[in-house]
Order: sequence, then structure tokens, then C-alpha cells
Amino acid sequence: MDSLKPKVTILECSRDADELCALAARRSFTAQPVQAVLDEVKGDPEKAKKLLRNVVRMGHHSVIEHANFTFALEDASVFVEQFLIEFRLAAYTVKSRRYVNYSGSGFVTPSSFEAPEIKEKYEAFVKTCFDTYNYLIENGVKVEDARFILPYSFKTALICTMDARELMHFIQACTKGRGARFEEIRATGKALLEAVKPLAPVLFNEMDALEALPDDKELKFNAILGEGKGQAHAHSVELLACTEDPDGTVAAIAARSHLGESVALDDKQKKQVIRALVEDARPRELEQAWFTFRLNGMTLPILTHFTRHRMHSLLVPSFTEFSKSSKFVEPPSVYSKPELKEKFEEIVEASRRFHAFLKEEGVPREDWVYAYLSGNLVDVITTMNCRELLHFLKLRTCAVAQWEIRDYAEEMLRLCKEAAPVIFENAGPSCVLRKVCPEGKRSCGRWKAIEGARLAA
Repeated sequence: MDSLKPKVTILECSRDADELCALAARRSFTAQPVQAVLDEVKGDPEKAKKLLRNVVRMGHHSVIEHANFTFALEDASVFVEQFLIEFRLAAYTVKSRRYVNYSGSGFVTPSSFEAPEIKEKYEAFVKTCFDTYNYLIENGVKVEDARFILPYSFKTALICTMDARELMHFIQACTKGRGARFEEIRATGKALLEAVKPLAPVLFNEMDALEALPDDKELKFNAILGEGKGQAHAHSVELLACTEDPDGTVAAIAARSHLGESVALDDKQKKQVIRALVEDARPRELEQAWFTFRLNGMTLPILTHFTRHRMHSLLVPSFTEFSKSSKFVEPPSVYSKPELKEKFEEIVEASRRFHAFLKEEGVPREDWVYAYLSGNLVDVITTMNCRELLHFLKLRTCAVAQWEIRDYAEEMLRLCKEAAPVIFENAGPSCVLRKVCPEGKRSCGRWKAIEGARLAA
């Protein structure tokens, strides 16, 4: 039985979502004007519901994308947040952990921790984490660095908008897929389903009948490949693969698309074509070249920043696998002061001891995540096309960007320039790429020097 109960509040949704989706379904089967179709749906609602139910059962889910739901999620851990934001066809706004003090956020307790001895040790561990978080802030450490010692059970708050199709997919993943083995994620899916059922009963009443989604990939990989050890890597960013000759490929594809035939381009033409693409508002041709990176030693907070970029393929290890690595972030703002470093490392060691205690007590592996800290490190792999890379680099190489993700972005940019010097010739923050700064009062001032040099030229 689920002991966790995240709070779900529906903030906005499509008016009569079932009717709207039934209208869309009927629209595709008739030549009548839309008003006549709407009158038909309203005139015989039972027939319309039956049509919608049959269409959904057949798997034609595109018609339910017309209904949208905006909800607030509270009293859920940041672990649930990470699971949620991996669903890319949605909009998310999360209470910032770079600027908002989370000392009063609270934390969740899974039912496997309810045994007196475990609960006592857990609550003592969490209290020490929050006490040290406050100590770091009081001693001049910014919130964005102090957060690294928050336990991964601390509560977050976010607002999310999904269409009915993606929401159905998310709920199914929570209750019948890869999230179902995690008690809190399962409870989140059930809470969402309870909230939306009254608003769209035809769409969501039969979700219990949906099939379970396969979730045995890790077991199969372990049988085929064995288990890794979470070893450290020499470089924070590794370029694993990329399109052969990205500059030449993009230029050739652009020419072929424009002319309708293949032509040989000289170096000058290649550069002119690529520069025109980079400056254009719709550079689809840049999407034809791609880069695959391994990003090593990333903290969990920065993982959420990467995840929020929707247009890339991100591979994140299962949270049950984190225990293989003992790596932890060393923020310069903390490690530059011996007394802060000592406090910081005490929490890291407390986390390791509590994790070992959970293993000894036979706590389910899925709940070990609550023994992790936000500063635990994980290695991920991502593939981005050149258009998305330029967008990512524009945001994340900016001087205002969080220091850790900026370090990754700058190293990614260096590797991209080596492989595709023309495409990434002027890549970088907005002041370099677009010659403007969108940061307002937070601007570092670099754009003024760039603008001055441009005017002088």
C-alpha cells in the first residue's frame, strides 16, 4: 500500500475535454462543417463518448492531444521531479534551487523507512543535511552550491502542462512501467489519475486496463554485459561520435535541398551556405548533423538542467545504479574554505554510512535513492543535432549560467569547433552568437565590448 501522497492540483484544463476529443475523432470521419460536427457531438453525447472510447482503444491517440491539463505538483521529492521532466512532450516550471532557499521545504519518507530504528536514523540524517545547508548559506555559500548537500528526498514544487496523450503516457509509466517499482512515483501517478478522472472520464476511466510496460532492460543488460563499477573518467566531456564531416554534410544537404540536385561546393560556398543557415530563424538543415557526448561526473541538480532541454536524446542510468559510484562534487566556493569543506565532507560521509545501513537492513534497492545527496555524481550520454547544440550553447556558455553546466558547455563547444569549425565558428552565448544580451540587469557586460568592436569595424 502506498504511504506517500503527493499533492496534485489541477490549475487549468480544456473545457469538456472528452467532448473536444470526441469532436476531433468525429471530424476525421465526415465531410460536414465543424459546427455541424459539434452539434452532432452535443446532440448525442453517448454516441460521441462511444466513438471516443473506441478510437482510444484502437490506439489512435492523436485525437486526444487536443485536450490539455495544467497541474501543480507539491509534497513530492526532487526524485519524482527528475522522473517527470524526462517526459519531453510537456512544459515545466520548477521552483528554482539556484535562487530560492529550500531550508523549509521538508522531505518525504517512504514506507520502507517506517521501522523505528530506520526512521530514527533517516530523520537524523536529513536533519543534519538541512542544518549544514543552512550553515553553508549563513557562511556566504550561495544557495546554488549549498543545495549539493540536500538529501534527494527533499520536497520540490513545480507546474506542468501536458496534453491528454502525454499525460496518459506519464500515468501509465508511473503505475505500470519503469516508475511503478518506486513507491513515490507510483503514488504520484495514482494521484494524478484521481485528479483528472472527473474532468475527462472517457479518456481516463479505463487506464487501469492498460497493459503493463516492459521494464527489464537492466536485468537483460546485466545478463548480457555484466555489471559495471561506476569508475571515474579522466575528462568531464568525451565526444563519442558525430556525423562525418559535419560542415561538408550540412552544406551539401542544404544545396541539394535548395537546388533539387547534388552539386560540388568549393570551400567558399560551403562557408557562405553554413553562415546563412546559422543566421536564419529556421535552419532545419543544421539538424542533419549530430554529436554524441558522454558527460562525466554530473551532479543531480545539473542533470535536471540538461533534462529540460527537450530536443536531444539523453541516456541516464537508473537511480538504482547510483550506489555503484562514490563520486561527489567539490564546489570551489566550499572547498576554498577548510571549515566549510570539513562540514561538507561530514555530510557526504554520513550519506555513505546511511546508504550502507539501508543495505544491511534489507531496505528495497529502489528506496536507496533517499540516501543520496544532490551532489552525487552520475555519467550520462546525450545526442544533439547542430541546431539544438547552438541553442544549448547559447544558453549554457553564458557567464550567468550555473558554473557546473557552463563548464560542460564550454568543453562541448571546444570539441564541436574541432569537428565542425564553420558551423560553430561564432557559437557561444547570445552576445557572441546573436550580438545581443537577454540578461538585462544580470548581464556580465561582455556584449558591450562585442557591440563596440562591431561598430568600430
